[in-house]
Amino acid sequence: MKNKKDNLEKAYELKKLVSDWVKSFNFIQLNVVEVMARNQGEELFELIQQKELTHEDLAEWTNEDRVYLKRKYPNVEDHPAFNKMMEQKEQDNYPMWNTLFEFKEEPSGGEIDAAKKAGFGIIEGLEDFNTMLFVSGCGYSFYGAHWIPMFLALPWNEKSREEYKGVDYSMM
Repeated sequence: MKNKKDNLEKAYELKKLVSDWVKSFNFIQLNVVEVMARNQGEELFELIQQKELTHEDLAEWTNEDRVYLKRKYPNVEDHPAFNKMMEQKEQDNYPMWNTLFEFKEEPSGGEIDAAKKAGFGIIEGLEDFNTMLFVSGCGYSFYGAHWIPMFLALPWNEKSREEYKGVDYSMM
């Protein structure tokens, strides 16, 4: 970007574009989905895709722990602390807000990948509903952290990725 004013104008333009796209989702109340899940014999947490364990998830462990882990347990799932870590991830992987965002049509794998990369939680397998997205955090811009990154990562948005390359939209 040439200057802050140009960046801000492009960031607002991008937010407007993404804002219009977000309106294409159905907005579903969390309590409705929880009741529907129970009616089909499940709890909502059973329908939430679990986040994959990454190396960043192990970052809180000391270097000594990581060296031990790699040497003794080539497969991290074999480590005794793995279940405890997964329980923590599940607790952090539940809708914090009352609104879920349902795709109007069942999304492609590319759309789901873009949503995951943008930090959305994913709910699948609920009868009478398409795949839904949720946010499990608070205190920051959902547009800057989730919606805009997802929109730009969608497989068919090459033109937008190029047009808004280098735009700082974090404040949106």
